[in-house]
Order: sequence, then C-alpha cells, then structure tokens
Amino acid sequence: KSPEDSEVLGEQRCQWSVNLEVWNWAEVRKSKKQIPPKFRQVIKARFKEVGEPSKEEKAVAKYLRFNCPTKSTNMMGHRVDYFIASKAVDCLLDSKWAKAKKGEEALFTTRESVVDYCNR
Repeated sequence: KSPEDSEVLGEQRCQWSVNLEVWNWAEVRKSKKQIPPKFRQVIKARFKEVGEPSKEEKAVAKYLRFNCPTKSTNMMGHRVDYFIASKAVDCLLDSKWAKAKKGEEALFTTRESVVDYCNR
C-alpha cells in the first residue's frame, strides 16, 4: 500500500487490508454498502489508473479463455476452473499473434514476449 492509501484509510487500514489490485469494479458495485466511503475512493482511483483493455488485449484474453486447456477441481465446496501458465504460453505461441503478417511484426515471438505481454 502506498502512503496515500494509509492517509485515506486512516483507522480502517487494518480492517480493510485487502489487495486492491485483485478487486474488479463489478464486485465493488455489488457490495458498496459494506465498504467504507474513504476506502471506496481509493478503489475508484486505482481502477481509473488501470483503465480499459484495448481491443487487442480483449481479443487475446478471449482467445485464451476458449482455447487454453483448463482443469476443474472443488475448492471449499465450489467448482473452480483453472489453467496452467505454461499451457497458456504455448497456446499463445500457436495463435495468430505469433505468426507475422506481410509488413507487420508478430506480437509474440518468444516465451518471454508472451510473459511480458501478460504481465503488463
């Protein structure tokens, strides 16, 4: 947490010690009444910093969602689907973004380029 967060959160810093990067705005909207107003301001500010994904990023995410092999398990009574990161990298290296078109450079050329793209 940054120093500004501690100033805004004040006393409730300990109570609301959650990782702000994990929250998505849909979850915040559902539970607005449970979140203190000052903490809500911090979440909104962080959300605005990240911004919307580009069309290309959405297309890559959609491709991974439907083409990356997944596994299922039960965690605490709930069905959970998950994927293996190395399989996702392999999937993207076999995608159209790894093949160069005429006059254009391929988006993914190596495993490291895929990892860098996913981590930004």
